[in-house]
Amino acid sequence: MSSLKKEAEQNGLYFPNYKNSNLSIITEMANKKGIFSKKDKVILILIDALGFDLLNKIINSDKEILKVFDGAEIKKVSSIFPSFTPSVIASFESGKTIAEHGIVSGKIPIKERGNYVNVFDIPWWPKESNSKNENILLTLFPQPDNLYKMSKNYKKFCLITHEGIWKKNLNSDAAEKINGVPYISFQDMVIQIKKSIKKESGFIYAYTDIIDHAQHVYANSYETFELTRLAIKGLFEVLALAKKEGYYLVITADHGQVSLTKKNTLRISPDSDIMRFVSMPPWGSRAVFIDVMPSMFERFEKFFEKKYEKNFILWNSENAIKEGLFGKTAVTDNMRNRFGTHIVVPKYGNGGMFFSFSQLKNNKSGHHGGLNKEEMEVPLVIFE
Repeated sequence: MSSLKKEAEQNGLYFPNYKNSNLSIITEMANKKGIFSKKDKVILILIDALGFDLLNKIINSDKEILKVFDGAEIKKVSSIFPSFTPSVIASFESGKTIAEHGIVSGKIPIKERGNYVNVFDIPWWPKESNSKNENILLTLFPQPDNLYKMSKNYKKFCLITHEGIWKKNLNSDAAEKINGVPYISFQDMVIQIKKSIKKESGFIYAYTDIIDHAQHVYANSYETFELTRLAIKGLFEVLALAKKEGYYLVITADHGQVSLTKKNTLRISPDSDIMRFVSMPPWGSRAVFIDVMPSMFERFEKFFEKKYEKNFILWNSENAIKEGLFGKTAVTDNMRNRFGTHIVVPKYGNGGMFFSFSQLKNNKSGHHGGLNKEEMEVPLVIFE
């Protein structure tokens, strides 16, 4: 067992298992391998933030849902790390781990530009540009090779996604090659899936974030539970039609969530003591990446141990890469700076460290707990 994995497990955390992960299953689908080798009609529904424990509780608390899911195969699989939605989607769509594509967080330091890029401000599919400076931004995300394979290996591939994501990618090179259908609401997504089934699409890939926002606002509360339960029931028509038309239907998620109070999270402001050790402000949330000045390594590690050891673990980023925390055990030189010199992960029952230029408090009740099992364990549900 690797030393990082051992330390993670000693602190009640879940080290990602890439061989039994949501990414490995989706890549198997794209390549039409394994259990999908003889499947010609497949539906994949990705439900943002549907953790395994949450789904399990809902199934066992609602007789109608229990009856529908009784005929399904339900497994627990690992998410990848960091389980930040754009990072995971980039992996699902490309077949690459985060070590390979380098989308580590919402803000990424770009060495060539000397600043950060907010991934929500750029396309999630690449587009080549004649401008070298612009090209760095437009080609930050990897090619969606898994989507290309789905289009090639199955008859009539259809990607059903929120209109905001589709518009973001509309001007990319991939948009011309992929059959995409935008939707405006969860109910509209259900309608579009049913329409695609009736058109006999060979592979239907649908994504919804209906649960993620609810958990951020309500955490592990009655409201989150009810909204998730209603969303699952909202898929009943799809499940029935898919079964009737002979589809192999798979439901999984990018990550779960953890309910935390403000005392279990840490917001780093520009006047934080940490800032005197770093060459640039920290970035990330599930994991916080810190670029410590070479002359300050030893002092920083002692400082961190004294002040934050109770709630957080500090790892050397190079060791984390070599031990496979991000998938592959190496990253390319042009992406190495995105992983910083050190990485911080919260211990069990704690959330991420957040960097902010403002003094505003984070009012969200549901947070992303790094390697907490509630964050990392996601369901794989198969209806045949």
